[in-house]
Amino acid sequence: MSKTTNPYAIVTKDDRVIDDIDYINAADHVANYGAAFVSYDAAMTAIAAAREEQRKQKTVDARTLA
Repeated sequence: MSKTTNPYAIVTKDDRVIDDIDYINAADHVANYGAAFVSYDAAMTAIAAAREEQRKQKTVDARTLA
């Protein structure tokens, strides 16, 4: 398997690595077409970081509007 910097990179059922993919499309391939994340831990870490950033932004927005 190749080294990739995209945490959402997937391996398809026919062993092709797709590393130029976003989370939505990667999750769709994993859920519906039998693909797998190249690094499950990296994908989950990136998702958690994105969610944390969204929570921080909502807090900032709420304080600004208050």
